[in-house]
This record gives sequence, C-alpha cells and structure tokens, in this order.
Amino acid sequence: MALGLLAIYVFAQPWSERGYVSDVEAATIPAWHFVETGSMELTEFKDLNPWFVETSLGIRSNRSPGIIGFAILAYGATKPFTDGFENWPGIVMAVLVSWLAVLFVAATAERMRAGLWLVAVILFGLGTATWGVSAGQLNPHGSAQLAIAIGLWFLLRRKDLPAGLAMAVAVLVRPLVVILGIGLGVAKAVWDRSLRPLFTISLPSLFAGILYLTYNRILFGSWSPSAAYEAAGGFILVDNRLQNIVAAFISPRHGVFIWSAWLAVGVVLLVARRKQLPEYAWLVPLVAGIYMVIHSAIEISGGGLPYNYRYPLEPVTFAAPLLLFLLPDGPASKIGRFSLIAAGAVSLTIQAMFVITSRCGFYPSNPEVFVCYLFG
Repeated sequence: MALGLLAIYVFAQPWSERGYVSDVEAATIPAWHFVETGSMELTEFKDLNPWFVETSLGIRSNRSPGIIGFAILAYGATKPFTDGFENWPGIVMAVLVSWLAVLFVAATAERMRAGLWLVAVILFGLGTATWGVSAGQLNPHGSAQLAIAIGLWFLLRRKDLPAGLAMAVAVLVRPLVVILGIGLGVAKAVWDRSLRPLFTISLPSLFAGILYLTYNRILFGSWSPSAAYEAAGGFILVDNRLQNIVAAFISPRHGVFIWSAWLAVGVVLLVARRKQLPEYAWLVPLVAGIYMVIHSAIEISGGGLPYNYRYPLEPVTFAAPLLLFLLPDGPASKIGRFSLIAAGAVSLTIQAMFVITSRCGFYPSNPEVFVCYLFG
C-alpha cells in the first residue's frame, strides 16, 4: 500500500498546470543558487519572482528558512544530475515529504489502534489535499506536515524531546505551527499531570518561533512575524473575517470539510464520544481549530488556489490520528454508517478530480485572462 501510494503521488501530478509556481520557485531558486555558489544573494534573479525582495543583506527570498532548507537538501542531493536550474528536484522532494508524512500519520494511528494502517493511508493519503497540493509542488505544507507527523509519532513512543524538536522544525517551515507545537506540549502536560512536556515539547517550538522572528529582524528589519510578507507588499487581507473563517471550513471551493468530508464525520464522532475520551484528547482538535481560526482571520482561505485547500493541511495532519482513531467504531445507525462511507468516497473522488481533471491556463479567446476549471 505504501509503494502504491508513492506511485500514485509520482505519476498523477500535472504540477505545471496548477497555476501558482511563483511561491514554489521562491524557495527552489535560492536553494539551487546556494548549492551552486554558497550564496543566498539573488540580485541577478530579482526580476524573476515577486517574492525576491530587498533586505539588509541584499536581494533575498521572503520564503521561510525551513522550506528553503528542505529545498537545499533536494538540490544538494540531485546536483550531479542537473544542468542549471530545473524544477524536478523540488517536485521529487515534494512527493517524498508528502508520502512520508502520510506513512508517519498512518503509523501513529496504527499505534493508537491496531488495524488503522490501511484506513489511514487511504483517507489521509488520498482523501486530503496532501495528494493534490503538498505532493504536487515543493510548497511549505508537505514539509511541515512531515515534521508534525514525526512529532506525533515520537509523542506516542513517549519520546517527548524528539517530538518537540520535530515540531520546532515545522515552525521554521510554517511559523504559525508554533500554535500546534505549544498546544501539543500543553495537551501532554495535562495528560501526564506534569510540567515536563512544557519544557520538552512546547519550549522547542517557542524557541523556533523566536529564531524565526530573529531571522525577520536581521533580514527585513522588523520583529513582526509577517515582516517577510510585508517586504513583498503584505498579506492578501480579507474583507470579512467571519465569512473567511466559515469559508475555510465549508466553502464549496476551498472548505476543508467539503474537500475532505471524512474529517467532518470524525469531528461529529469526537463530539458524540467526548465523555469516552481522556480530557487531553479534546485539546488536540481544539488546538487545530484555533490554528484554523487564527490563520483564516489573517489571510484569504483559498490561499491562491482556484479549488481545494492548503492552509488547513498542518492542523489536519495534527488532528488526523485522533479522528482516524474514532472511525472504526463509527455511528451505530445505518444512516450514520452510510454517512461515514459516503464522506470517505466523496473525499477520495473530489481529490482525484482536483489532481486528474483540473486545469489552469489563459482563456483561448483572451490571452490576458487566466482561468481554472475543475473538469479541464
């Protein structure tokens, strides 16, 4: 099943037609340039990408140090096989980190409850945007998902410090993951009735967040967590925050509970069985929900995608093992069981549609208009 999933990820990605590769190349070009020259200075490429901005150290990418680090690993490993800058090393890294993230989530779910491996690989691997978004291009999401998944895997093996360090890596890739890292330490502290997890799990994430702010101060002259984006013109702000938050969950174009409907069933089961779970378990989806609300209050829920979602990928990875844990006992009624099966089928079908049939390009009769279609 693991090899089958890898094959699907490798051969089902028309990545070049997704329509937002400038974000990806903002990480891959500086990574390739660093591997070739040992320098992050991008003056010669300043007009190639809108995310290459003026900093105190010259022209630099405004991407996070974590995702550039993953890209450096990709281009460093493939240097003997490339001739100049090429996109494929980044694509290979995207496939690998996304695939490994699925396997770690499945292993964590299996550790929580025997028999969940296959269910987890199918629902999380093919029924979330991990397939269509994270594995398609080297955006930050797949790398952050992998670090989060490794953190949860260590946590269940009672290796709190490695779990905290893995979450710290995720913070350097996606800084807002500091919410998940601190929340994970708090949840473990409540469960253990000990302050130790606050130091072994939460503190590394907090320290990684401080490192990121220091990085912003050195390059962009500000301690603001959004300094890198402000240097390139700022976030795409939302007109109605409440509407944007709701859209992040249930919008037909981008809602996580629409495009991965099985997650909605998992949340319903969580509410229905709240008294059967240890108290700390409530904190995991709660922290994931807080992340979703904060992110959606900051930036548009679509994240530049014409369809599907990407910003919820980190909290989805964070909450997935617990939600998967609840599914085998599913609803007792026939209607409830049918709803669970239907939600899984819808999730897989709609994600497959996004990967296989959706296309973006310039409108034939008007080359200045860029349009996207879900059915090609």
